[in-house]
Amino acid sequence: MNIKNLLQLVLLLTAVMLLPANGTAQTAETRVFLLYDNIGEPYFTNNVDEAGSAVAAQKAGNETRVLVFHKRDKGGNLIYELVKDASARKGFRKQTLKTYASGANDSFSPDTLAAVVGDMRAFAPATRYGFAFGSHGMGWIPKAITIDPKSPGGKNPAVQLLPEEQKTAAQPGGRARYFTSDEDERLDIAEFASAIGAWNWDFILFDDCYLGSVEALYEMRALANHFIVSSAEILLDGFRYEQVIKRIFADWNDLAGIAKDFVDYYRESTDPDATVSVVKTAELDALAACVKAIFRSPGWKSVNPGLNPIQFFDGLGSHIFFDLDDYIRHGISPDSAEYKAFAAQLQKTVVFKDATETFTSDFGKVGKRYPISNHSGLTSFIPWSGTEVLMPYYKQTAWYAAVYKEQ
Repeated sequence: MNIKNLLQLVLLLTAVMLLPANGTAQTAETRVFLLYDNIGEPYFTNNVDEAGSAVAAQKAGNETRVLVFHKRDKGGNLIYELVKDASARKGFRKQTLKTYASGANDSFSPDTLAAVVGDMRAFAPATRYGFAFGSHGMGWIPKAITIDPKSPGGKNPAVQLLPEEQKTAAQPGGRARYFTSDEDERLDIAEFASAIGAWNWDFILFDDCYLGSVEALYEMRALANHFIVSSAEILLDGFRYEQVIKRIFADWNDLAGIAKDFVDYYRESTDPDATVSVVKTAELDALAACVKAIFRSPGWKSVNPGLNPIQFFDGLGSHIFFDLDDYIRHGISPDSAEYKAFAAQLQKTVVFKDATETFTSDFGKVGKRYPISNHSGLTSFIPWSGTEVLMPYYKQTAWYAAVYKEQ
């Protein structure tokens, strides 16, 4: 046997040895965490520095990569990877993967979101992806509606239709996040889902206010295996990304740990206001079926939140975001078979939840703290509850079609 044939035999034997018992090659699991900025500086810069600190501290051999889309105030936007570098001052560096021309991919639109996320994933092919989306959020509320945060109270004071020509008008700002850009460019939930729906996601961390809305999550349920969300507003500091990245480095699947770290941080801070939940999307259809059964049950009675003390998670004069479980318990006996089925399914759907004793809101009285006595991890709008202008839009949601609409 000559040297060439011997080398071929060695290579063949090596390949056979690498095959598992079933004779098929195994692909090593690779993981990428994408951090998308729609908040802007300085808050997002702090988020990135925190994530970089976790990268700097990671142990050798960790194959999880962290990529960032950074929306800059000046110059072109960037995609870069956070890379451990002991020679760098902070122990990590930002390895630029793409610099967009000034003004390119600057708008907050479905096309921009799809293009940027597509670029990020092309730079980092992987078997598993996580996505953190930092933005302002308003739950299921459509972009045709504006909410006036300074409204003091009364009937429908905070909700009004936003004329087409005013959709880019600047809105009052505060510490909380909405589902818009700082320039008040708006993106509907369906548009967001369409923009990133071509790809599979292990989890999406919504660093946005009010994304614990069951209506919003039901609309997006096909996007990811799990969502990490908040029922109330999220302070502009957002999630603590040093903790987030350390968690996924240690155990990619420890989403409950990410959520717990978030609430623990704010619980011990000077602004002790936070809510969080981890939602398993595969269970949302079964949850909708349970809620539908309750609404069609002889034991269900209509609920008027103006007369019943139902837990809410906003500071609006006419509340929009009510705790889902508290809403249901006010309309049907907790001893009923329908409620017990719902409660069991809710536990399967919300796999982790936590909250501080209070939440704060930039709506109504800024800085006011509201008590939290019930937190199921999901919120729901209560139809025909005094916010009539919302009803035509609410009837267009997938959740309304699934649980309220007569089939």
